[in-house]
Amino acid sequence: MIVFNGLVAARFTPEVAVTTEMIEAYSKICEVDESKWVDSLIAAAKEKSVEPYNNKRHFMLFFDHYGCLETIADSVEVLLEK
Repeated sequence: MIVFNGLVAARFTPEVAVTTEMIEAYSKICEVDESKWVDSLIAAAKEKSVEPYNNKRHFMLFFDHYGCLETIADSVEVLLEK
């Protein structure tokens, strides 16, 4: 199970539209440094005077034959079944 703690946003890109950067997240969770998506959420929060998203992180996970899941969250955990 994968848990995104403090999740504030998620989006999915189907396989036919993924970028090379997204494919790098094949079978692993990658973090996007200097994310434009996070920057846009920070700007929107400032504009609306709501709690800022300054400590949020952008994660990607690519699923072969499906596409790429992206999230913005505080952290991510992979929990193994016992």
